[in-house]
This record gives sequence, structure tokens and C-alpha cells, in this order.
Amino acid sequence: MTDKYQFSSWINGLVEVLLYALPISFLFGWSYASSICVSIFGLYLISILVERRSPRFDSPMSLPVVLFLLAVFIPSVALIGPADTWREGKHILYAVGVFFIFIDWIGYRPVILRRYLFLLTGLLVFLSLDSFYQFYHGKDILRVGLTDGRSTSVFTNPNYLCFFISGAVPLPVFFLHEAKKAWIKIVYFAVLLCSFATLMLAGAKSGFVALAVFFILYLARKERESIWFFLSFGLGMLLPYFYDPIGIKGRFTAFFHHGDDRLGIWKQTLSHLIRQDFLWGKGLDTFKDLYSPVRINEIFYSFPHNFFLEIWQTSGILALLLFIYIIFKVVFLNITHLRQERICTYLFISTVMLFLTSVVSIPLFSKYVSFYFWLYFGLLTGAMKIHNSEGMAKE
Repeated sequence: MTDKYQFSSWINGLVEVLLYALPISFLFGWSYASSICVSIFGLYLISILVERRSPRFDSPMSLPVVLFLLAVFIPSVALIGPADTWREGKHILYAVGVFFIFIDWIGYRPVILRRYLFLLTGLLVFLSLDSFYQFYHGKDILRVGLTDGRSTSVFTNPNYLCFFISGAVPLPVFFLHEAKKAWIKIVYFAVLLCSFATLMLAGAKSGFVALAVFFILYLARKERESIWFFLSFGLGMLLPYFYDPIGIKGRFTAFFHHGDDRLGIWKQTLSHLIRQDFLWGKGLDTFKDLYSPVRINEIFYSFPHNFFLEIWQTSGILALLLFIYIIFKVVFLNITHLRQERICTYLFISTVMLFLTSVVSIPLFSKYVSFYFWLYFGLLTGAMKIHNSEGMAKE
């Protein structure tokens, strides 16, 4: 019995380590992230078989997510075949698989939630410091250069940097308000300040929107120790201005212009692509081939720069409605608990910021966005489950 317990502990430990390795692998663009996912699923299956327990995936989000997955894949298999669907969609399946593992594991091993949030906060610190280094030296530690004077850190696109930063920014706020010692508060204050400054250096329009919404949601919470947040927010906004006043001012000016023809892409997607296949779409990763004849100003776009249009063009109206329902469900289950001192409140704000920084900037079905979206959904759903929030499934 002891040997069985030790074996189970070793397996669970390996699964946990691999779960920590996943965001790191995606952060650095390592090609073996898929292998890590497959290893996690295999070890997780061995774990539940050894322990002879049934996984608990029950939550209000589980069925909508499964239905959404089916609505994405079934039309694609029929339209472009199973081989192409698997090649373009396997990372989506891996991401949703991680979503369900988190729902089960956070209920079964709650300690993993806090450890994972510390990991994400650590990655936030790394990205911030790396972006500062890149901004002042022209290249980051991996020799990645700036993009039009904007920080990208380890990525080649500042929108991805804003996406990763925005998801983690609310987490040090949680740790800040939870901390009892002054020096720990100062540490998290510095993390927040650096995070806000990094979003300014990256300069994505959607990042500015996410920051504004974060500010509003935080005000709604009416925190007692808000002075730490407002100081970090204000200094984080102002600090980059003193080093690059022209560049920062230009980013705010560009916020009110549509130089990237997003509206044109959306109109063309609706009129030339979605109208032709309103019900079922065209299949995964077909936009770049179909859009070529109707592209804007001879600029090539590989995705519609809009989550809703991307899902509609790829998988049809049913998948779109299910995605909208998932977003609505997440907001509905969390918005009434916004003032409660729970980690799920901060994870909800993280999920909102992830959505806002990416909805019109980067593709939902890309491996980076898919992974982080479902990761945060899994963390949020698991956190709501263990805190037994109103409206959630009872344990």
C-alpha cells in the first residue's frame, strides 16, 4: 500500500512539474510544448488509474466548452478532412485538455492553484525586466529586437507581450492585498509598477483598453489598501514617458486612428467569406488562402483580427453562439462576486484582460492564445469550484 502511495505521489509530482513547464515552453517558443501536453495526459491517466478515483470535471463551464469544441471540429473535419483538421487543431485539443485537468486537480490538490499563480507572477516579472532590457539596449536577452520602437520581450510582436502581461497583472494585486509584512507589499508594488510600465512600452491599443477596464473593475472592488495599486498604476504609466516622451505620446495618438485597416478586414470577412458559408464556415486555418483575392491595400492578413469573425469564418454560426455563451457565462458567474476577497475574483479580471488584449489583435486558434486562454479558464473554474461560489456546482 505504501509503494502504491509513493508511486502515485511520484506520478502526481511529474504531472505538476510538467504543468509548470507548459507556460515556460510556450513563453520561449519551444517546439516540444506538444510533447509536454501528451506526457501530461498520459501521466494524469496513469495517476487516476493507480488511485482508482473518478476525475471530477463537473462545473457550469464544462458542457459549454465540450459543445464548443465539437462545433469547431465537426464542420472542419467535414470540410477540410481529418488530417488537416488535426494538424491545425491539435493544440486546441491539448489546451482544452489542460483546462479539464485543472478543473479536476485544483479540486483534488488545491495547493497547485497558489503555486501556479506564483509561477505566472514570476513569468510576469521576467517579461517585464526583459522588456526593460530590450527597450534600453535595443535587443532582449535572447537578442530579439524592438518592433517600431515598441518592446516585445521574447516575442516578435508587441501584441503577444501585452497578452501575456495582461493575464498575469491582477495576480500580484491579489498577493499584495494578502501580504501582511510591509517589505512583501513593497515587492508586489514593484512588480505591479514594472508590469504597468511594460504595457506602456509595448504600446498595443488593446492593452490600453485592458488597462482601463482593469482600473474600473478594481475601483468597483473598493479595496481598503488601494493606495498601493494607484501608486503603481500612476508611476507605471508615467515612468516610460520620461524615457521616451515622443514614442509614448505617439502610441496614445495612434490609439484613435485606424491605420491598420481593421475595419476593412472585418467588412471583407463578413461580405466575402462569412456570407458564403454562414452556417458551417470553411474549416480551421483557411482564412489566409481564401482572403488573398480580397485583401486590403495589397496587405496580406492570415486571420480576421477578430475572435468572433474568426470563429464564424472557421466553424460557422453554432460555434460562434457557443463561444458567446461561454463568455457570457463566465461574466455572469463572476461579476456579482467582484467585491469578494477570493482568488477567483482576480482570475476573472485576468481572463477579462486576456480577452480584451487579444480579441482584435491575435488569432484565438493560434497555439499561444489557445493555450493561455484555456489555462486561465481552467484556473478560474477550478478556483470557483473550491471556493464554492454561488451558482457553481457543489462538491
